[in-house]
Amino acid sequence: MAVGGRRAAMAACGRWCLVILAVASALGVSGPALYWRYKKGFSSSAATAAAAAVSSPTCPPCTCDCPPPLSLQSIAPGLMNFSISGLSSSFALALTQVQYYVVLSS
Repeated sequence: MAVGGRRAAMAACGRWCLVILAVASALGVSGPALYWRYKKGFSSSAATAAAAAVSSPTCPPCTCDCPPPLSLQSIAPGLMNFSISGLSSSFALALTQVQYYVVLSS
């Protein structure tokens, strides 16, 4: 009878360990979000954004005189290779090798 009681106690201990692991995992995932929500005071994000827009003074739109982004062609012209002719020959070679290994393994 002692063996059955010990087995039941071990099963209960295992269940409690799983429950603790599940709670710790849930807090690990949702904890940071809840922390920041608590730090901000659980206020509605839409209401906070509207209040910030009303309270902040309006400023003129910013003018940006930035150059256009660089293309890959201008950074490294040798890296751009849009031809697929080389790809088809290497693909055909790889396909024949795979078929060869499949035939050998079966």
